[in-house]
Amino acid sequence: MKVTCPNCHRRIRVKKNIRHNKCKCGYVFSHTRLFGKKQEVYLIDANVFIYAINKDNKYGRDCEKILTGGLYQIGTTVDVLKEIKQKHEYYDIKIYKIKKISPEVNELRYNTIKELSKADKSLIQCAIDYPEISGIITNDLDIKSVVPERLIRSETKFFIGRPSDFLKKKGMK
Repeated sequence: MKVTCPNCHRRIRVKKNIRHNKCKCGYVFSHTRLFGKKQEVYLIDANVFIYAINKDNKYGRDCEKILTGGLYQIGTTVDVLKEIKQKHEYYDIKIYKIKKISPEVNELRYNTIKELSKADKSLIQCAIDYPEISGIITNDLDIKSVVPERLIRSETKFFIGRPSDFLKKKGMK
């Protein structure tokens, strides 16, 4: 397929099997805009895994539906997996590695006393670093007031909420 570069107005051939199609001027073409919609990725907090694995009476079913759903991709960070310390291999999860937590995220707190855990900070940093992430699913709603929306560059409207709210949003409940 041939397209015109918006930067230098050259006509170039864009190939579907190459992820980073680049013009001679340096402009990088978005693979998802040219060849279709990318599947949404939602980050899962540790409490969703714990409720699903332990089959909690109140939240267990919704958390299990989130982890086994197929309309969207779920992901998490290495720090969250370290926090749960349980088997997660039977779920299809995209695992993100966070190299460094930025100073803005490191300073985030719930209030003057309670600080965010390392896993929560890694979820927020992952949402900042990767624009394909569409939201964070957690049962801890305090994190909603802490997330700096000015730093998140999501391709869609960013979602932060409970598994039950997410299932309602996707029409699965």
